[in-house]
Amino acid sequence: MAWDKTQNLVGPAGVAVANGLLAGNPIQLLIQLKAAGFTILWVAIGSYVVLILIRKFVPLRVGDQQERQGLDVSSHGEEAYNNEFTG
Repeated sequence: MAWDKTQNLVGPAGVAVANGLLAGNPIQLLIQLKAAGFTILWVAIGSYVVLILIRKFVPLRVGDQQERQGLDVSSHGEEAYNNEFTG
């Protein structure tokens, strides 16, 4: 197996190359924490944008009356549980 210099993942014998904190490279941990933080931020912003777009067409919450009545009846027109089984 060839040495992959671009990704530095596979060694010449096909064995993964260790390049992290335990291998004596503490900078790699900081790089990974930075990447994880960026990913969390990217997903949070993307989710917020999607919710804003959805809110323009469909309400995100049901009304108070619908919630008090029960979403089974207000959304589907039927009760989820029969009183015969629930007491």
